[in-house]
Amino acid sequence: MKEIRVVSVAEEELFAAAKYYEEQQQNLGLDFITETERAMDTIAADPTLWAIRFENFRRFLLQRFPFEIWYEDHPEFIRILAIAHQRRRPFYWNRRVDGEFPGI
Repeated sequence: MKEIRVVSVAEEELFAAAKYYEEQQQNLGLDFITETERAMDTIAADPTLWAIRFENFRRFLLQRFPFEIWYEDHPEFIRILAIAHQRRRPFYWNRRVDGEFPGI
């Protein structure tokens, strides 16, 4: 399995969404984090299973929550660029591709 590197703004997105879900229902935020971690483990096991969707980036859709993980597969590691809501501000994160928010 490859190492996962999450850019800092993507990590902030993860915790902001988890906080929101936790405010809606007890333990729902924890469920969101757990599902996201499982998704990252799945990506790390075989990152090429998902098609390239934008430039060099692939997208993994979460099952239970309307979020997607955008990532880039490097030879030594996988860079998670965004943990984005599927219906809000599509491709808002693409400015990160150019290194505006490298995070690592």
